[in-house]
Amino acid sequence: MKKWLKFILVPAGFVIFIIAITLLNDQLKSLSYDDISTALDGIPSLKIALAMLLALLYYILLGGYDILAYKYIKPNVPLKTKDIAFTCFVSNVLGNNTGYSMLFGGSLRYRLYSIHNVSMIAVTKVLFFSSATIWLGLLTVGGVLFTLFPVSIGFWGYEVSSRIVGITFLTILFAYILLCTLNIENLYFFKRKITLPKLKIAAWQVLLASADWIIASLTLWTLMPTGDIPYFVLLKVFLVSQLLGILSQVPGGMGVFEASITLMLPNLAANPEVFSALLIYRVVFYFFPLSVALIMLASYEAAAFFKRLDAKTKLIGKAVSSVIVQMLGILLFFAGMFAIFLTAAPTETDRFRDFFSFIPQIVRDISHFALSLIAAGLLFISRAVQLRIKSAYKAACILLGISIIIFISSGKYIPIIIYFVLLLIVLINSKNYFYRTRSILTIPFGTWWYCAISAVLVLSLWLGFFVNKEAIFTWVNWDVFFDVLINDENDSRYARAAIGVMIVFGLVIFQRFFGKRQSELPRPKTAEIEKIIDGQSSAFVLAAVKADEKSFIVDKKKKAFIIYGHSQNYNIAIGDPVGSSGGKGEMLWSLKEMCDRNNEMLSFIAVGDKYIRYYKDIGLNIISIGKEAKINLSKFDGAAFKNIKTSVESSGVSYEIVKAADFEKFRETFRTISAKWEKDKEYISRHFIPGNYDEDKMSKNDYGVLRKNGEIFAFAVLEETKDKQEITSPIVRLSGGSEEDFVYLIYKNVCYGKENGFLRFDLGLAYFEAAGIIKTFAQMFSLAEHFAYNLDNLRLFKDMFNPEWSNKFAAIFVDSFLGVRTYTKTLASLIFPSQKESRLRFRLIRRFFQR
Repeated sequence: MKKWLKFILVPAGFVIFIIAITLLNDQLKSLSYDDISTALDGIPSLKIALAMLLALLYYILLGGYDILAYKYIKPNVPLKTKDIAFTCFVSNVLGNNTGYSMLFGGSLRYRLYSIHNVSMIAVTKVLFFSSATIWLGLLTVGGVLFTLFPVSIGFWGYEVSSRIVGITFLTILFAYILLCTLNIENLYFFKRKITLPKLKIAAWQVLLASADWIIASLTLWTLMPTGDIPYFVLLKVFLVSQLLGILSQVPGGMGVFEASITLMLPNLAANPEVFSALLIYRVVFYFFPLSVALIMLASYEAAAFFKRLDAKTKLIGKAVSSVIVQMLGILLFFAGMFAIFLTAAPTETDRFRDFFSFIPQIVRDISHFALSLIAAGLLFISRAVQLRIKSAYKAACILLGISIIIFISSGKYIPIIIYFVLLLIVLINSKNYFYRTRSILTIPFGTWWYCAISAVLVLSLWLGFFVNKEAIFTWVNWDVFFDVLINDENDSRYARAAIGVMIVFGLVIFQRFFGKRQSELPRPKTAEIEKIIDGQSSAFVLAAVKADEKSFIVDKKKKAFIIYGHSQNYNIAIGDPVGSSGGKGEMLWSLKEMCDRNNEMLSFIAVGDKYIRYYKDIGLNIISIGKEAKINLSKFDGAAFKNIKTSVESSGVSYEIVKAADFEKFRETFRTISAKWEKDKEYISRHFIPGNYDEDKMSKNDYGVLRKNGEIFAFAVLEETKDKQEITSPIVRLSGGSEEDFVYLIYKNVCYGKENGFLRFDLGLAYFEAAGIIKTFAQMFSLAEHFAYNLDNLRLFKDMFNPEWSNKFAAIFVDSFLGVRTYTKTLASLIFPSQKESRLRFRLIRRFFQR
């Protein structure tokens, strides 16, 4: 998302929320808290149970969208129906509760589907298909309803019939069905080819989505007072209110949905049973499924942990644990929100008064005030929990435990007590997920979090004024206000609670402006990088350090660093963290938070298995980009190269080593060979990754060279680690040599590494069809140009050395197909930045999306 767009859309949602609360307050001015409380108690348990079943059925049917999508795209993955249903339920519940009501968040789906090796392109198609399906349901239900049962809508002094909207909806729907019936192969939308599903699948899309909209509305209608609201009237109002909630981007459409319902049902807005039904609907349709989803995730994670079937099971556990921690943060936020709202409610009930009579009134008043402080604290701690901070985990457990005691002593709020107890149990059993030692006081809060917490504050203040509005205006006089604070009436308790909440908010704001902040990761000096590199065992890292257009950050101990480059609003790191420090995980988190503060995206390219857990924890998606070939030199015998060796040497070619001390004697020769090779190959200069020949940076390297008739015609740079763990040839140049000469040069370099006691020779990255869909990255790395970017031939060449293959990944944040495309274009522009190279960048991007 563009920086300016992010700063506009998120606060705009908050402004819409404020407007909605204002309108809602105006609609409910004739109601009192006692009216609504009585109406809530009057809702039959059978109605609530039926509404809960309908809500679960709604989310279960949403899974049918993805099942249809997989039948449509037919991916080459044996995905079971239960796996699809699990992923859909969790991602849809989370999406509905975090501001994307009835739409589908992409990032969580990518994370869960990747467990089953579903490709990113396949997941993207599923997302588009499912999103289109739910809109087809809206077109169907809304089209029929607005056409057959039209209403007039006032618009700037004009009356507009909904029949026009209904006919438009049905026209779009019929056009879609007609195109699916005709099965047109070459259909383009915004210059992109689209393959529509067959009529049978399209028909199921319409039926499923229509049923879902109807079930969602029936969930609310079931809770409404019997006989007061005709179903079709409520359905029309429900459709419009849900759309307004979606457009507002307020989490779950909270406040906006309720305000829309009461505005469009003005004759019933004064009925306390209607507003009570809206409150119960909020719990049943949003918070109840969220709790179910958390239990499902926890059970899934526990099963993977206890079975310990194989490495794949452990990987699943790590993948799901990242989702669990995010949901724990959200559930803690809701816990704080519920607790703040309850501080505005009366604290006495006749049913439990005698049982808790032994508790002094002053203790109850103090506990009520303490609950307001705890509730506000939970809102802020929930963010620290999502960031996996250990002290936040401990604080959350303590605050939840104290809250449960306070709720029990109040003698009410049984459902809330159950919610808090279950959340505490799950949190206690999630201890291993929290490993960061950072201070809670220095955690970052983004725009979304500030707006969400502010919305809860505003809503709690409004709720308190609504509950106590009979006595609220007596506080205007300061003398009366201070007298109120020491009384034991309900409005006095609310006043103290509101002050407690404001104190916490004020302290947080003060700390944000004047307190200690998390320091930026230090920018290292060249000498510090060289010191870390001296102990490095990766030849690839040594080559990457010498590439242009890169930056470094180091950990606080200056024993580890990350290599990265900046392009547009992306920071792209190359390889895993480098060095010996044990704080690399915290360094990754700090880098991610630095990017968040600057509204920049973070990603990693060519990373291994070691830090995948951290990449997932900071919200990145893992994509396979191929495998890296490393030769175990102790096992290398060179038998496969016997014929090539004989052929090349019989043609008069010889191999020798040019030491770094003799480089100046051959500088001009190497320069001439490199220039000719680049011209013949139409080579385009690279940045950020290894590939360019920079004679100044490589003057301290040894070289493997080939001579013919006494003249050097080929050379390869030898990158060697000081501990003799690895050696590689990141740059190879030939002037007029044959393909056999190239193979012979690499072979002799491998032999040199073995003879000189090195353990491994790094041949670099190769693309495997089964490993993923991304070929572009392999094309960008060394040696691919020697095979005219034919990646199959490149892989066959490396297979000749019988290497040990290890997986390589990209760790990126993507929530849509466009996100993948943007990332790829950004990476290409970082590697090939100049305007004259735009044609090559286009070719690489095009290859990226080839299946």
